[in-house]
Amino acid sequence: MSDGSAVLVLTNPNDVTADLIVQKLQRSGTQVLRCDLADFPMAITLEAHHEDRWVGAIKHADRVVDLADLRGIYCRRPTAFRLPADMTDDEREFASTEAQAGFTGVLMALPCRWINHPAAERIASYKPYQLRLAHASGLVTPRSIITNDPMAARKFASDQTRQVIYKGIGRDFANGPISTPTIRFVKPDEIDDSVRLTAHLFQEFVPKHHDIRLIVVGSEIFAVEIHAHNSQAALDWRTDYDALTYKPAEVPDEIRVGVTHLMARLDLIFGVLDFVVAPDGRWYFLEINANGQWAWLPGVTDEVAGAIANVLTTPSGPG
Repeated sequence: MSDGSAVLVLTNPNDVTADLIVQKLQRSGTQVLRCDLADFPMAITLEAHHEDRWVGAIKHADRVVDLADLRGIYCRRPTAFRLPADMTDDEREFASTEAQAGFTGVLMALPCRWINHPAAERIASYKPYQLRLAHASGLVTPRSIITNDPMAARKFASDQTRQVIYKGIGRDFANGPISTPTIRFVKPDEIDDSVRLTAHLFQEFVPKHHDIRLIVVGSEIFAVEIHAHNSQAALDWRTDYDALTYKPAEVPDEIRVGVTHLMARLDLIFGVLDFVVAPDGRWYFLEINANGQWAWLPGVTDEVAGAIANVLTTPSGPG
């Protein structure tokens, strides 16, 4: 094939969300190569030549995709490169570094559409950066402090008129977002000297009527209200999915504008944003996950999958 109608899906074999995208692509007649980074180098062969551009092919099992045919790359939830067990630690470190620079590097150099480009996704994962750009984009953000100074943390907590929460701010770049929820209420006298040991995020707790999970795919926006029905889920809905109910959400125009500006500033095509809606109807931006989950949400799953497939097969222009 040479008509630019192939999509590469990079994810682990158990990713049921990626299954939805693959099905949409296949139904549209698009050639799909689904594999995991863990398949390289033992089960994937890369051959790429460069003169004025990168040309060559990726071979996986009995499938071959010409690099010139790749229109889109969906980087969903791949796992780390899997290397021979008999390698020494030094050999493993060297081979892994070379695989990242070579295999991933060639893919990043191709003039095709990514969801999302790894460089943009990595930068977008920093929550302090998100908060600054969200505010600059016109979205309302909670008052926050990041510090390893216990006295500064206590003063921040004392100065707030609302309750204060502690939130984890990190993520593991190899394995994706940290899965254990790390949100809890704190009082000034509960903040001890262990804060000195690393960076901590303390934030005002915005009283909520409900949460919003908002999904952006290109120029399309989908949103769902999340209503929690116990105190634990009200603090962090990820802790008890059985206590949640969902409703379609209407997105105010000013939020659409702010979200569109934020996505452009972060150079993202896809993003999952979390908001809190206060009892007075005001929306507060909490965070954005450039590779967030959406497939369990009722009412939007098929539309989101279709939108992702459409973006992946849309020509990105000359590269």
